[in-house]
Amino acid sequence: MSWLPDPAELNAAAARVLAQADALRETAICIALAGGTTSWQSVAATRFRDRLHETALALRTRAAQLDAAADLIRRHAIQVADGLPPGVRP
Repeated sequence: MSWLPDPAELNAAAARVLAQADALRETAICIALAGGTTSWQSVAATRFRDRLHETALALRTRAAQLDAAADLIRRHAIQVADGLPPGVRP
């Protein structure tokens, strides 16, 4: 057993993180669309649409953070792979 992480496993982890980011973006789109299709008019309706917008924005922000995390994982995988001597596997 090696003490070095397997670059392939790191890349797989990055792909899973990216999939979660994509899921958050899809949810944000659904939430934003729900707010845009609400025809009801009142102070409460305005507040409801504002909360939907805030929630969609927060989800997109979290998705961007997950994208950044996945990028760091991928870069680490490259560093690990580049640091291994030829023919050596973790």
